[in-house]
Amino acid sequence: DNSFGTGGQILFNDWPNLVGCVVLIQPNGQILIAGFDDSNDELGEFLVRLNSTKPVSVNGVTPSRLFDTRAGSPQGSIVVDKTTYGGSKELRVKVSGVSGLPEYGIGAATINLTVTDPDDTGYITVYPCGTRPLASNMNYVFDQTVSTSVTTAVSPTGEICVYSSAQTNLIADINSWSATNAGYAPLSPQRLVDTRARSPQGAITVVKKKYGTDSELRIKVAGAAGLPGARMSSVSLNVTVTEPETEGFITVYPCGTRPLASHLNFVADQTISASVTSPVSADGEICIYSSSPTNLIADTFGWFVQGSGITPVGPTRLVDTRSASPQGAISVTQKKYGATDELRLPLNNVAGLPDD
Repeated sequence: DNSFGTGGQILFNDWPNLVGCVVLIQPNGQILIAGFDDSNDELGEFLVRLNSTKPVSVNGVTPSRLFDTRAGSPQGSIVVDKTTYGGSKELRVKVSGVSGLPEYGIGAATINLTVTDPDDTGYITVYPCGTRPLASNMNYVFDQTVSTSVTTAVSPTGEICVYSSAQTNLIADINSWSATNAGYAPLSPQRLVDTRARSPQGAITVVKKKYGTDSELRIKVAGAAGLPGARMSSVSLNVTVTEPETEGFITVYPCGTRPLASHLNFVADQTISASVTSPVSADGEICIYSSSPTNLIADTFGWFVQGSGITPVGPTRLVDTRSASPQGAISVTQKKYGATDELRLPLNNVAGLPDD
């Protein structure tokens, strides 16, 4: 890591006789060195902590199955009761120490959560146990199989809780985790905005109407719903579309020029949600554009500190395999992919990404 110290090195000029015996990289990217000092013919113990200039905000892990509540399916790394969950029966699991996650020091975890065979229309809330917040991570209808990415804070005991308003089977796969005090600050989920006419306002008061085409939703997130007033590079949200008039798509971006990108696609009258990490403008704002008039709900789950090791880029179309569509930043053979024909993408030095 060439950003650590000077070209990846740190010199201890004041202590010429330190002998390091043990090195430990902490979850937040800091390095501990323990050993002894043999200066002046006297042995003494020492402990040095080195603070990385760019702490590790997100630690990727090989995706693996955390749990699966379906009766005929194998258990994941967490053993759960093979039954449906919903209503007063929520799923409480300890994620620390499993599937490549550390036993201590987890601030947040990113999972892919799937709902399958629900008994009714409903929604999912994932949270760090305790008091369940007024927020949702996913919406579903009867008998649907649907999944979404969820970044959730983890309780001090390493647990998360999954609440479903209707009885359903639940499947979760782990993708990454963040250490405490390492650049990503998870929040207790909170309703940020709700444009539905008969629903309470969120932390940000908006005009209660449907937004779409020439009326995008512009909100100042800095200083709202537990988010800081400064030093915020990106915000982690769950955005829900409900009662759209026609099919369409959503783009969330840091205001200014709207990019060619989409975060969520929907059809008429559908209720659907998606996890979104969006850069924040210099004024602390984000804009939500919909190609069709619809009600919008947004819940906040966390934020990234500026210069914290994650670099936000404006949303950019990376690839598009549809034959009648323009190429994205990466040119590909425009066809359908599947089975043994997977899509392999070189990401270095494209769409604002670095070449190393």
